[in-house]
Amino acid sequence: MKRLIYLLMPVLMAMVSVSCGREPLPQGQDGKEPVLETMEATGVSQTKATLNAKLEMDGVQYAELVCGFKLGTSDRRLDQFLSCEKTGDAYSTSLSALTDNTKYWYQAYAKVDGKEYSGAIISFTTEKLPKGAVNLGFVMTREDGTEYTLFWAESNLCESGLCAKPEDYGDYYAWAETEPYYTEGHSQDRPCTSWRPGRSTYYWPSYKWCNGAYDKLTKYCHTTKKNYWDGEGNPDGMLSLKDNDYKDDVARVKLGGKWRIPTYAEWKELMNRCVWTWTTRNGVNGREVAVPPGGNSIFLPAAGRWQTTGITDAGEFGYYYASTLTTSPEYADDIKVGPEEVFGSFGARCFGKSIRPVWEE
Repeated sequence: MKRLIYLLMPVLMAMVSVSCGREPLPQGQDGKEPVLETMEATGVSQTKATLNAKLEMDGVQYAELVCGFKLGTSDRRLDQFLSCEKTGDAYSTSLSALTDNTKYWYQAYAKVDGKEYSGAIISFTTEKLPKGAVNLGFVMTREDGTEYTLFWAESNLCESGLCAKPEDYGDYYAWAETEPYYTEGHSQDRPCTSWRPGRSTYYWPSYKWCNGAYDKLTKYCHTTKKNYWDGEGNPDGMLSLKDNDYKDDVARVKLGGKWRIPTYAEWKELMNRCVWTWTTRNGVNGREVAVPPGGNSIFLPAAGRWQTTGITDAGEFGYYYASTLTTSPEYADDIKVGPEEVFGSFGARCFGKSIRPVWEE
């Protein structure tokens, strides 16, 4: 009997060795393996993309499934791990706050009862920011709860587009109008002297959306305050340029794309999240607006504003329109930039003020 045991020992040892050297299949798979494929990214923009994968589990029985993506800016270093929920034969994840004009590499992975499967490593490249846009890292939330990325223009708006330099004053626009009242343009050393017909000054008699007075508005008025309506136009009740699909938004009209005038809430966010420093750039006073610590910045020159008597406060204050009105429709929201403070304000929408566009992504 002992001799028989000794003879069988090498066979038993070999069987144990083979069993221990085989990688176990996931629980209950019965030899069937998942099929995982990394799919092309969709919805790629300057800061966003959606990663996609296909995971077929036909006939595969399992107790635990974890799936997701590995992400990085090199195909040799995928150091970000993103977990996902599988729906049907697919799963995906949406990315935001990406860097524009950057190549990203990613790979789908899945763990089935502890065993890992990987798809191919593929890439996508984010789009370039539009010319003149500055990324201050702002991710905003819309009223419906969805998020968007907001970029601020590097300079004010001129009649021909964005000004060449951040310190240029740019042109002056009445609220919801798409051209300045003068024809030769404004600069720090060349005043506006050539006026368009019927536009002798920035005041109610020249304003496009009224019949000569603040209480005779023809557009962007309250239906419940008919004393502001001239009785001939259409009191559509709109309070924001967005409500009219940006048709009267000078930033959208001049620049196209997704450029527009910022809302008052977006101006407030800029005020709350950035450091505002009164400074002089190339001889022009204004505020440097920077993301702390050491982030990108923009410069808002103190360009003053046009009122009934001409340009006032140039070099001392800057007035920048928002795209929204106050509860009294003759007044538009704005911010006032000065040496002592920056604060939200409002004023008659017939006055000519600066426009600093934003790009929404």
